[in-house]
Amino acid sequence: MGILAGILAVVLNRALCSFLLDIEKRLAKKGKIPTRGSILYLGDYNFFKWGDRWFLSIMDFAIAFILVERWPLSFWVGALCLLAAVAWTAFWHYQWLRRRKAFDSAYPAPKTVSLLGRTHLGYFWVQYALGFLGLAVVILMVIGVRPWSFMVAPGLLAAGLYFVTLYTDVRAGRAP
Repeated sequence: MGILAGILAVVLNRALCSFLLDIEKRLAKKGKIPTRGSILYLGDYNFFKWGDRWFLSIMDFAIAFILVERWPLSFWVGALCLLAAVAWTAFWHYQWLRRRKAFDSAYPAPKTVSLLGRTHLGYFWVQYALGFLGLAVVILMVIGVRPWSFMVAPGLLAAGLYFVTLYTDVRAGRAP
């Protein structure tokens, strides 16, 4: 059952990434976002090309596998993780809104959120909610409340590599 949940998580992540790219393409075609070059598009970011599409898929597989196979979390831990993701999403949304210039296809003009941006906020929340749930499971394993799973290793490695791709974008001046 854990493998099926993991596969479903990967399929959903990949489908959502494709959906985001499709929205971006339609907005560009209709002239609702500036042209590529004047702003960054999703494909311009390493964190999207590699991080969201590949590394988050691996991380999502690991988290779904662990949560379904052996370690469901208590209601309170799950609720805290979901609320933490709401706070994190809101924090970044307001950071992106505060930009003084157009930067990317999600926030194409100062204080403006495109349809892609609104859709991405939902995706962002889901991914961080999963990430916080995965972190909660790891913490429970570290403190001895839950037994270790071999699936922690690929999940943590994928999460780490995701943040490496994000770092490469920051270093290149493509800060999200």
